[in-house]
Amino acid sequence: MSEKVSVSGRPQQLTRPGGFVSRRSAGAVVLAALLITPLITGCGKSTDGRVAVGGEVTLDGQPLDRGTIEFHPKSAGGTMTGGTIANGAFTIAADQGPKPGSYEVRVFAAGAGATVDPNEPPGPESQAKPAAERIPARFNVKSELTAEVGPDGDAGMKFAVESK
Repeated sequence: MSEKVSVSGRPQQLTRPGGFVSRRSAGAVVLAALLITPLITGCGKSTDGRVAVGGEVTLDGQPLDRGTIEFHPKSAGGTMTGGTIANGAFTIAADQGPKPGSYEVRVFAAGAGATVDPNEPPGPESQAKPAAERIPARFNVKSELTAEVGPDGDAGMKFAVESK
């Protein structure tokens, strides 16, 4: 059965007799669906198996004011990643996060007092002395900290480090 509508007073046939849509119209509908589907389902970044992690870092029982945290894979297939720590908290989004597995965790926090002279070259040629690291090696370059990252990530990680 044909459905007819009036446009500018002239009837227009939307379907062919018998209720079938023309091949051309069907192709247009399929093409539109293929173009619109990604918009409806979302075009988020691929995480490539990575997951989001986050949590708290304390120094001597207090939230670490500023620093960095790194996740170094201990198991095959892991991904090294890291992020910043501010007011004791860190968050690493899934698109930058680790893959599930075992990790060595390293925490770094430079002390205050380092000044950077914009007229000095960076690196070993610089006369500026780097700020002293506030976190002992057993929590960074020779870290004793570990983490197991599961398939759904972990937003409640807690790491307690000591200055001595």
